[in-house]
Amino acid sequence: MGESDDADLSIVVPSARDTPSRLLRTLLDQAGDADELILVKDTFSHDGNWSVEEASAERESSEEVDGNRTWTWKTDDRTRIEHTQGGAGVARNTGWKTATNNWILFLDDDVVVTNGFLQAVRRSLSRNQDSLVIGFRIVSPQPKTDWEWMGRKTLTVDRGPEQRTSNGEPVRIQDTWLYGSGGTFVAKRSALEQMNVFKRYLGAGRLFGGTEDTEFLWHASHHGPISYDGEVSVVHPHPETREGWADKLVAYGRSLGFLAGAIETEDSIKHALGYCTFIRESLDSTEFSKLSDKRQRFAKQSIDAAVTETIRTLKFSWESVSMTVGCTPTCLGGTE
Repeated sequence: MGESDDADLSIVVPSARDTPSRLLRTLLDQAGDADELILVKDTFSHDGNWSVEEASAERESSEEVDGNRTWTWKTDDRTRIEHTQGGAGVARNTGWKTATNNWILFLDDDVVVTNGFLQAVRRSLSRNQDSLVIGFRIVSPQPKTDWEWMGRKTLTVDRGPEQRTSNGEPVRIQDTWLYGSGGTFVAKRSALEQMNVFKRYLGAGRLFGGTEDTEFLWHASHHGPISYDGEVSVVHPHPETREGWADKLVAYGRSLGFLAGAIETEDSIKHALGYCTFIRESLDSTEFSKLSDKRQRFAKQSIDAAVTETIRTLKFSWESVSMTVGCTPTCLGGTE
Protein backbone atom coordinates (compact mmCIF):
# COMPACT_ATOMS: atom_id res chain seq x y z
CA MET A 1 0.00 0.00 0.00
CA GLY A 2 1.42 3.37 -0.98
CA GLU A 3 1.21 6.65 0.87
CA SER A 4 -1.66 7.84 -1.30
CA ASP A 5 -3.74 4.86 -0.13
CA ASP A 6 -3.15 5.66 3.54
CA ALA A 7 -5.82 8.24 4.36
CA ASP A 8 -5.02 8.52 8.08
CA LEU A 9 -4.21 12.13 8.94
CA SER A 10 -1.99 13.86 11.46
CA ILE A 11 -3.53 17.32 11.91
CA VAL A 12 -1.14 20.04 13.09
CA VAL A 13 -2.57 23.30 14.43
CA PRO A 14 0.04 25.90 15.49
CA SER A 15 -1.41 28.51 17.86
CA ALA A 16 -0.09 31.60 19.61
CA ARG A 17 -3.53 32.46 21.02
CA ASP A 18 -5.98 30.96 23.47
CA THR A 19 -6.74 27.33 22.77
CA PRO A 20 -8.96 27.14 19.62
CA SER A 21 -11.46 24.86 21.33
CA ARG A 22 -14.20 25.18 18.70
CA LEU A 23 -11.87 24.15 15.89
CA LEU A 24 -10.45 21.26 17.91
CA ARG A 25 -13.90 19.92 18.81
CA THR A 26 -15.06 20.10 15.18
CA LEU A 27 -11.99 18.24 13.97
CA LEU A 28 -12.29 15.55 16.64
CA ASP A 29 -15.94 15.02 15.69
CA GLN A 30 -14.81 14.24 12.12
CA ALA A 31 -11.56 12.41 12.87
CA GLY A 32 -11.20 8.66 12.54
CA ASP A 33 -9.71 6.37 15.15
CA ALA A 34 -6.30 6.41 13.44
CA ASP A 35 -6.20 10.18 12.94
CA GLU A 36 -4.36 12.37 15.43
CA LEU A 37 -4.68 16.03 16.34
CA ILE A 38 -1.57 17.93 17.43
CA LEU A 39 -2.03 21.41 18.87
CA VAL A 40 1.27 23.29 19.11
CA LYS A 41 1.00 26.28 21.42
CA ASP A 42 3.76 28.69 20.46
CA THR A 43 4.08 31.06 23.40
CA PHE A 44 6.75 32.53 25.64
CA SER A 45 4.77 31.31 28.64
CA HIS A 46 2.96 28.05 29.28
CA ASP A 47 0.73 29.68 31.89
CA GLY A 48 -1.90 30.95 29.44
CA ASN A 49 -5.62 30.25 29.16
CA TRP A 50 -5.96 26.55 28.52
CA SER A 51 -8.89 24.39 27.58
CA VAL A 52 -10.37 22.06 30.18
CA GLU A 53 -8.77 19.12 28.40
CA GLU A 54 -5.34 20.74 28.38
CA ALA A 55 -5.51 22.06 31.94
CA SER A 56 -6.35 18.60 33.27
CA ALA A 57 -3.77 16.77 31.19
CA GLU A 58 -0.60 15.29 32.59
CA ARG A 59 2.68 16.80 31.41
CA GLU A 60 4.84 14.05 29.93
CA SER A 61 8.20 15.68 29.23
CA SER A 62 10.19 18.85 28.62
CA GLU A 63 12.93 18.96 25.99
CA GLU A 64 15.21 21.67 24.60
CA VAL A 65 16.20 21.39 20.92
CA ASP A 66 18.30 24.05 19.18
CA GLY A 67 17.55 26.50 21.95
CA ASN A 68 13.78 26.00 21.73
CA ARG A 69 12.00 24.59 24.76
CA THR A 70 9.18 22.11 24.03
CA TRP A 71 6.66 20.80 26.56
CA THR A 72 4.66 17.67 25.73
CA TRP A 73 1.21 16.95 27.14
CA LYS A 74 -1.19 14.15 26.41
CA THR A 75 -4.96 14.12 26.75
CA ASP A 76 -6.54 11.23 24.84
CA ASP A 77 -5.39 8.78 22.23
CA ARG A 78 -6.08 11.15 19.33
CA THR A 79 -4.98 14.48 20.79
CA ARG A 80 -1.56 15.75 21.70
CA ILE A 81 -0.61 19.19 22.96
CA GLU A 82 2.90 20.55 22.47
CA HIS A 83 4.34 23.78 23.83
CA THR A 84 7.18 25.51 22.05
CA GLN A 85 8.71 28.93 21.45
CA GLY A 86 10.08 30.41 18.24
CA GLY A 87 7.30 31.35 15.83
CA ALA A 88 5.10 29.50 13.36
CA GLY A 89 7.98 27.81 11.53
CA VAL A 90 9.22 26.15 14.73
CA ALA A 91 5.64 25.25 15.73
CA ARG A 92 4.92 23.58 12.39
CA ASN A 93 8.17 21.60 12.59
CA THR A 94 7.46 20.53 16.16
CA GLY A 95 4.02 19.33 15.11
CA TRP A 96 4.88 17.24 12.09
CA LYS A 97 7.99 15.71 13.69
CA THR A 98 5.86 14.28 16.50
CA ALA A 99 3.21 13.03 14.06
CA THR A 100 2.89 9.33 13.19
CA ASN A 101 0.77 9.25 10.00
CA ASN A 102 1.89 9.56 6.39
CA TRP A 103 -0.19 12.65 5.62
CA ILE A 104 0.25 15.84 7.65
CA LEU A 105 -2.61 18.34 7.49
CA PHE A 106 -1.68 21.88 8.60
CA LEU A 107 -4.39 24.32 9.71
CA ASP A 108 -4.25 27.85 11.10
CA ASP A 109 -5.87 28.15 14.51
CA ASP A 110 -8.40 30.78 13.41
CA VAL A 111 -9.96 28.96 10.46
CA VAL A 112 -13.48 27.52 10.53
CA VAL A 113 -14.06 24.05 9.10
CA THR A 114 -17.44 22.69 8.12
CA ASN A 115 -18.93 19.23 8.49
CA GLY A 116 -17.32 16.82 6.06
CA PHE A 117 -14.04 18.75 5.82
CA LEU A 118 -11.75 15.82 6.68
CA GLN A 119 -13.70 13.54 4.32
CA ALA A 120 -13.14 16.11 1.55
CA VAL A 121 -9.43 16.15 2.36
CA ARG A 122 -9.27 12.36 1.97
CA ARG A 123 -11.03 12.57 -1.40
CA SER A 124 -8.46 15.15 -2.48
CA LEU A 125 -5.63 12.80 -1.52
CA SER A 126 -7.14 10.23 -3.87
CA ARG A 127 -7.40 12.80 -6.70
CA ASN A 128 -3.83 14.07 -6.22
CA GLN A 129 -1.91 10.91 -5.42
CA ASP A 130 1.35 12.08 -7.00
CA SER A 131 1.48 15.47 -5.28
CA LEU A 132 3.88 16.17 -2.44
CA VAL A 133 1.76 19.04 -1.15
CA ILE A 134 -1.89 19.97 -1.76
CA GLY A 135 -3.17 23.44 -0.92
CA PHE A 136 -6.85 24.03 -0.26
CA ARG A 137 -9.21 26.95 -0.75
CA ILE A 138 -9.48 29.66 1.91
CA VAL A 139 -12.81 31.48 1.74
CA SER A 140 -13.51 34.87 3.35
CA PRO A 141 -16.78 35.18 5.29
CA GLN A 142 -19.23 37.90 4.34
CA PRO A 143 -17.69 41.18 5.61
CA LYS A 144 -19.52 43.04 8.38
CA THR A 145 -17.22 46.02 8.91
CA ASP A 146 -15.49 48.46 6.57
CA TRP A 147 -12.14 46.96 7.49
CA GLU A 148 -13.27 43.43 6.74
CA TRP A 149 -14.27 44.71 3.29
CA MET A 150 -10.82 46.26 2.87
CA GLY A 151 -9.24 43.05 4.14
CA ARG A 152 -11.09 41.02 1.54
CA LYS A 153 -9.81 43.43 -1.12
CA THR A 154 -6.17 43.60 0.02
CA LEU A 155 -5.47 40.46 2.03
CA THR A 156 -7.63 37.79 0.43
CA VAL A 157 -6.09 34.36 -0.10
CA ASP A 158 -9.08 32.84 -1.91
CA ARG A 159 -7.79 31.05 -5.02
CA GLY A 160 -11.22 29.99 -6.24
CA PRO A 161 -12.79 26.56 -6.88
CA GLU A 162 -10.30 25.48 -9.56
CA GLN A 163 -7.85 22.62 -9.47
CA ARG A 164 -4.27 22.86 -10.72
CA THR A 165 -0.94 21.06 -10.48
CA SER A 166 2.64 22.06 -11.14
CA ASN A 167 3.28 18.74 -12.98
CA GLY A 168 6.69 18.56 -11.35
CA GLU A 169 7.89 21.89 -12.73
CA PRO A 170 9.44 24.30 -10.17
CA VAL A 171 7.04 27.12 -9.35
CA ARG A 172 8.18 30.74 -9.42
CA ILE A 173 8.02 32.35 -5.99
CA GLN A 174 5.46 34.92 -7.17
CA ASP A 175 3.22 32.09 -8.42
CA THR A 176 3.09 30.13 -5.15
CA TRP A 177 -0.14 31.97 -4.28
CA LEU A 178 -1.85 29.87 -6.98
CA TYR A 179 -1.29 26.78 -4.82
CA GLY A 180 -2.76 28.05 -1.55
CA SER A 181 -1.27 29.30 1.69
CA GLY A 182 -0.40 28.16 5.17
CA GLY A 183 -4.00 28.46 6.35
CA THR A 184 -4.70 24.92 5.14
CA PHE A 185 -2.65 22.39 3.20
CA VAL A 186 -1.63 18.76 3.44
CA ALA A 187 1.86 17.34 2.86
CA LYS A 188 3.40 13.90 2.52
CA ARG A 189 5.62 12.91 5.40
CA SER A 190 8.28 11.73 2.94
CA ALA A 191 8.40 15.23 1.40
CA LEU A 192 8.75 16.87 4.79
CA GLU A 193 11.56 14.51 5.68
CA GLN A 194 13.44 15.28 2.44
CA MET A 195 13.41 19.04 2.96
CA ASN A 196 14.71 21.38 5.63
CA VAL A 197 11.00 22.16 5.96
CA PHE A 198 9.77 25.38 7.60
CA LYS A 199 12.40 28.05 8.11
CA ARG A 200 12.13 29.36 11.65
CA TYR A 201 13.37 32.83 10.64
CA LEU A 202 10.44 33.17 8.25
CA GLY A 203 7.78 32.00 10.68
CA ALA A 204 5.01 34.30 11.85
CA GLY A 205 5.71 35.47 15.38
CA ARG A 206 9.27 36.49 14.55
CA LEU A 207 10.33 40.04 13.62
CA PHE A 208 10.12 39.55 9.85
CA GLY A 209 8.12 36.31 9.86
CA GLY A 210 4.96 35.26 8.09
CA THR A 211 6.12 33.59 4.88
CA GLU A 212 7.36 30.22 6.07
CA ASP A 213 4.44 28.66 4.19
CA THR A 214 5.24 30.51 0.93
CA GLU A 215 8.86 29.40 1.04
CA PHE A 216 7.79 25.84 1.82
CA LEU A 217 5.42 25.59 -1.17
CA TRP A 218 8.05 27.11 -3.48
CA HIS A 219 10.71 24.77 -2.10
CA ALA A 220 8.46 21.69 -2.36
CA SER A 221 7.86 22.37 -6.06
CA HIS A 222 11.59 21.79 -6.64
CA HIS A 223 11.18 18.25 -5.26
CA GLY A 224 8.06 17.18 -7.15
CA PRO A 225 4.47 18.07 -8.07
CA ILE A 226 2.41 20.35 -5.85
CA SER A 227 -1.31 20.90 -6.34
CA TYR A 228 -4.21 23.15 -5.43
CA ASP A 229 -7.66 21.68 -4.85
CA GLY A 230 -10.38 24.31 -4.66
CA GLU A 231 -13.05 21.72 -3.94
CA VAL A 232 -11.77 21.56 -0.34
CA SER A 233 -12.12 24.74 1.69
CA VAL A 234 -12.02 26.43 5.09
CA VAL A 235 -13.29 29.85 6.16
CA HIS A 236 -10.75 32.43 7.34
CA PRO A 237 -11.90 35.79 8.75
CA HIS A 238 -10.24 39.16 8.10
CA PRO A 239 -9.48 41.68 10.87
CA GLU A 240 -12.60 43.52 12.03
CA THR A 241 -10.88 46.71 13.17
CA ARG A 242 -8.89 49.33 11.30
CA GLU A 243 -5.86 48.72 13.54
CA GLY A 244 -6.00 44.99 12.91
CA TRP A 245 -6.24 45.51 9.16
CA ALA A 246 -3.41 48.07 9.10
CA ASP A 247 -1.14 45.90 11.26
CA LYS A 248 -1.68 42.89 9.02
CA LEU A 249 -0.93 44.93 5.88
CA VAL A 250 2.41 46.05 7.29
CA ALA A 251 3.31 42.65 8.76
CA TYR A 252 2.67 40.84 5.47
CA GLY A 253 4.65 43.40 3.48
CA ARG A 254 7.54 43.14 5.93
CA SER A 255 7.59 39.35 5.66
CA LEU A 256 7.57 39.47 1.84
CA GLY A 257 10.47 41.91 1.86
CA PHE A 258 12.44 39.65 4.15
CA LEU A 259 11.64 36.57 2.06
CA ALA A 260 12.84 38.34 -1.08
CA GLY A 261 16.12 39.24 0.59
CA ALA A 262 16.57 35.67 1.81
CA ILE A 263 15.95 34.06 -1.59
CA GLU A 264 17.78 36.80 -3.55
CA THR A 265 16.26 36.29 -6.98
CA GLU A 266 14.65 38.67 -9.44
CA ASP A 267 11.39 36.76 -9.06
CA SER A 268 11.39 37.24 -5.28
CA ILE A 269 11.82 41.00 -5.70
CA LYS A 270 8.92 41.05 -8.18
CA HIS A 271 6.86 39.14 -5.63
CA ALA A 272 7.41 41.76 -2.92
CA LEU A 273 6.91 44.72 -5.25
CA GLY A 274 3.85 43.06 -6.76
CA TYR A 275 2.27 43.14 -3.29
CA CYS A 276 2.89 46.89 -3.12
CA THR A 277 1.18 47.38 -6.48
CA PHE A 278 -1.73 45.15 -5.49
CA ILE A 279 -2.59 46.95 -2.26
CA ARG A 280 -2.18 50.36 -3.90
CA GLU A 281 -4.72 49.37 -6.54
CA SER A 282 -7.28 48.98 -3.75
CA LEU A 283 -7.39 52.79 -3.53
CA ASP A 284 -9.35 52.69 -6.78
CA SER A 285 -11.76 50.02 -5.56
CA THR A 286 -15.44 50.17 -4.66
CA GLU A 287 -14.55 49.10 -1.13
CA PHE A 288 -12.32 52.16 -0.69
CA SER A 289 -14.81 54.57 -2.25
CA LYS A 290 -17.47 53.54 0.27
CA LEU A 291 -15.32 54.59 3.23
CA SER A 292 -15.89 57.92 4.93
CA ASP A 293 -13.36 60.68 4.22
CA LYS A 294 -11.69 60.07 7.58
CA ARG A 295 -11.43 56.33 6.98
CA GLN A 296 -10.13 56.89 3.46
CA ARG A 297 -7.30 58.98 4.88
CA PHE A 298 -6.49 56.26 7.39
CA ALA A 299 -6.62 53.56 4.71
CA LYS A 300 -4.29 55.50 2.42
CA GLN A 301 -1.85 56.13 5.26
CA SER A 302 -1.92 52.43 6.16
CA ILE A 303 -1.27 51.33 2.59
CA ASP A 304 1.58 53.86 2.25
CA ALA A 305 3.07 52.54 5.49
CA ALA A 306 2.85 48.94 4.26
CA VAL A 307 4.54 49.82 0.95
CA THR A 308 7.29 51.74 2.76
CA GLU A 309 7.89 48.86 5.19
CA THR A 310 7.96 46.29 2.38
CA ILE A 311 10.64 48.21 0.48
CA ARG A 312 12.60 49.03 3.65
CA THR A 313 12.67 45.40 4.72
CA LEU A 314 13.57 44.26 1.21
CA LYS A 315 16.56 46.62 1.14
CA PHE A 316 17.61 45.72 4.68
CA SER A 317 17.37 41.96 4.22
CA TRP A 318 19.09 42.03 0.82
CA GLU A 319 22.09 43.87 2.27
CA SER A 320 22.29 42.48 5.79
CA VAL A 321 20.64 39.08 6.17
CA SER A 322 22.33 35.79 5.37
CA MET A 323 19.92 32.86 5.27
CA THR A 324 20.25 30.14 2.68
CA VAL A 325 17.24 28.19 1.53
CA GLY A 326 16.59 24.70 0.29
CA CYS A 327 17.94 21.52 1.80
CA THR A 328 20.88 20.19 -0.26
CA PRO A 329 23.50 21.83 -2.50
CA THR A 330 21.74 20.36 -5.55
CA CYS A 331 18.34 21.60 -4.40
CA LEU A 332 18.35 25.29 -3.53
CA GLY A 333 21.60 26.15 -1.86
CA GLY A 334 21.94 24.21 1.36
CA THR A 335 20.35 24.34 4.82
CA GLU A 336 19.58 27.44 6.83
